[in-house]
Order: sequence, then structure tokens, then C-alpha cells
Amino acid sequence: MGINKMKKTSLILLATCAVSTAAIANQEFNVDSAKSQSVNSQPVTQNVVKLNNRNFVVNAPAVRAASFASATAAAPAKPSVTKGMTLTSSLTGQPVKVTGRFTVLLDKGVDASEFATRHGLSLYKQMGSSRLAIFEAAESVDLLALDAQLREASELSSVKIELLENLNQPL
Repeated sequence: MGINKMKKTSLILLATCAVSTAAIANQEFNVDSAKSQSVNSQPVTQNVVKLNNRNFVVNAPAVRAASFASATAAAPAKPSVTKGMTLTSSLTGQPVKVTGRFTVLLDKGVDASEFATRHGLSLYKQMGSSRLAIFEAAESVDLLALDAQLREASELSSVKIELLENLNQPL
């Protein structure tokens, strides 16, 4: 009889410890609520970029400026996006890889090789005799600035930055 009672007591004690540990693990601790509110009230728009009419968060940590002049600047610098970076989709929260390629629909009569040379790109692929071409940027080129430059060019109808993402996720 005594051993069964000890087993029961041990099981009850073990279950109580497990429940209280789970409750503590799920509880949120606000150590310094004034500090956490001031940090959370600041907008987190510094690392958000817009590509192909969609918002993405740059996964690289924000670079902190050491000089007083840069700390007092009016507008924080936008992060640059380069080939090979991984971004996070603001819509899905899934990682997206930047390939550094641009899909471009050229205007009639524009040669893809000459267009690539003028804009510092390499011709990755041209779709037969169509006006659709894929260009690739160099490793260290800021793709946001290059995208803006290409959109200003009068020799093309549309431009889109190639992003690799898994679109077929189960709900």
C-alpha cells in the first residue's frame, strides 16, 4: 500500500510541476514597460523595401551610424538590395531570395545586347525573336537604384525584378 501511495504522490507532484512550468513559459514578462513601449512605438519602416509593387523586409540588421551628423540626418537611408539577399515578404512572412535578374519587355526595334551594355547589365536570356529578355546585374549593384533607372528608360515597356519564393504553401 505504501509504495502505490508514493507513486500517486510522485505523479501528482510531477503533473503539478509540468503545469506550472508551462504556465510560466507562456507568461509574458514586462521587465521595463516604459522602455519597451518607447521602442515599440517607433515605426519599423527603415528596413521595408518595395519591389514589384509588394513590400519586403530586408533581413540584414540596420547599420547604426557612429557620427553625430549621420545620426541627426532628416531621413534614414533606405537599405540597399543586392543579388543573393534574402528578404521576408510582408504579406506572407515567407523568405524570398533576390536573384539579381530583371525580366524586361523591350520596345520594338531595341536590341537587347545594346540595352544591356548601356545599363551595365549582362544579357542572361532572350526569348527567341520576341521583345522579352532577362538581364542580370552584377553582385554588388543596388537593385533598387537600378530598378528606378530602368523604369526611367524610354526603351522598354515593363520591368520586373526576379524573386524566388515558394508560392504554393498549404493553408
